Amino acid sequence: ELFVEGIDEKEKKKLGLTSSFPIGDWTGVQADRNSGVTHISWFSMVMSGTINLQWLPLTVESLSIVMTSIFGSVELTCLPPPLRILHLSKNFFSGTLDFSCLPDVLKYIALGKNKFSGEISLTNLPSTLVDLDVRGNTLSGTLDLTHLPEGIRKLHFSDNDFSGLTDFSRLPPTLRMLNVEMTSLEGHVYCTEADRGKFRVENSKVTLIVEE
Repeated sequence: ELFVEGIDEKEKKKLGLTSSFPIGDWTGVQADRNSGVTHISWFSMVMSGTINLQWLPLTVESLSIVMTSIFGSVELTCLPPPLRILHLSKNFFSGTLDFSCLPDVLKYIALGKNKFSGEISLTNLPSTLVDLDVRGNTLSGTLDLTHLPEGIRKLHFSDNDFSGLTDFSRLPPTLRMLNVEMTSLEGHVYCTEADRGKFRVENSKVTLIVEE
C-alpha cells in the first residue's frame, strides 16, 4: 500500500488498489502462493499521482507502468533484487536517473517518453541487461559506451540532449540496434553493409561509415 500511497484516492478505489481487496486481486497485480507480489502491469490506465519505488515489494520481478499520468521522481537505487523488467515509458516522470546500483538480474529498462533530465552513467550496468531505452526525454551530457554489458542488444538514446565526442569502437558484437537520432552526439561508427541497418544516426553529428 505504501507503494501506491501517492496515487489519487478516487482512482485507487476505482482500480481496486486498496486494502479492501487482497493484494492478489488488485488490478494488474500478480502474486505468488505466499501472497508475494511478483508482477505489476498498469497499461493505459486513468491513474495520476506519484509512486515510491522504495516501497516496491521485494518479491517483484516485473514492473510495467505505461501511458498513465503518474509523475514525480524515480529512485532506481532501491529496486527489488529479483526485478528483471522495468518498463516506465510514456508517463510524466521527471528528475535524474541513477544507474549505479541496479538489480543484478535486470534485463530490460524502458524509461522513454518521460521528462527525465541530467546525465546518465552507463559504466556499471548489470551484466544481464539486453535492452535499454531512454528515448524522448531531456537527458544531457556525454555517453560512455566503452563498458557496456557484453550481451546488450538494443540501445535507444534518441530525441535527447546528449552531446560530445563518443567512442563507438567498443560496441558489443551482440548489439542489434543503436539509436542516437535527434541528439548532438559526435563520432564515427564503422560497420559492414550487412550491419548498417542496426545503426540509426539521422539528425545527429554521428557519421556512419560502411566498410567494404
